[in-house]
Amino acid sequence: MIKIKIHDWNYIWNIEELWEKLNTYHMGISKYFKDKYANLTFSKRVQSLLRKTDVKNVFIISATSEENQQLVGYLIFTIDKIQKQGNIDSLFVLEHYRNYGIGKALMDAAIHHLEEHGIDSIFLDVLPENNLAITFYESLGFHSEILKMKK
Repeated sequence: MIKIKIHDWNYIWNIEELWEKLNTYHMGISKYFKDKYANLTFSKRVQSLLRKTDVKNVFIISATSEENQQLVGYLIFTIDKIQKQGNIDSLFVLEHYRNYGIGKALMDAAIHHLEEHGIDSIFLDVLPENNLAITFYESLGFHSEILKMKK
């Protein structure tokens, strides 16, 4: 069994190891931004969240194996109360635990929390090369709104 639990900002440092695995994955699939991911540290990522919003608007959802208490996945989301929108900032599930509905459970928990707080729109960013993630998000009703390009 997997336990899904929502946490406030103070939980952020518990996900560092899994975030590093996600960053390594992104580095491996990215065509154009390998250097960005190679130079990105967890501390820098945390700082970017803090520039974006106040800590009281940052939430972490954990997925923990009840069998061995191992953290097997997480989701970070933020709320912009002025714009009434939420953002899925990061989602990761350990490879061994994928395809068991954990990612969906994390997303469902985030969406439920956002809807409970009157959030009208939910956004997320995904690398164009990350076809598995794109397919997953589309299965949850997300769709491309704009293609943002960078040089």
